[in-house]
Amino acid sequence: ILHDPEVDHGGLAGLMAPALQKAGVRCVVAPAWRTGGPADAAYHSTLLRLLAGGGRFADAHAGAVAACFDAAPLDGHWAAYQAWGEPDFHFPAHSPA
Repeated sequence: ILHDPEVDHGGLAGLMAPALQKAGVRCVVAPAWRTGGPADAAYHSTLLRLLAGGGRFADAHAGAVAACFDAAPLDGHWAAYQAWGEPDFHFPAHSPA
């Protein structure tokens, strides 16, 4: 997740995502513009919760965008989050030692 609420990324994410993928990063998420507040927290916590629960990257991103919208539908932050990568990526299941 490329994100700093104090920085207006202004298209930087769109330049970095392909370079990161070329280097082997399987999934990249970044806002297209400065975000913050409750919507931002809802996006990040939902994305990570869904991924940690074994969800697919595409489904986790969609769920996180929906949570962001629900948290603050009028601020437009839900539209800022862009995702690049493998839609079917998921964290491998953890096997107890």
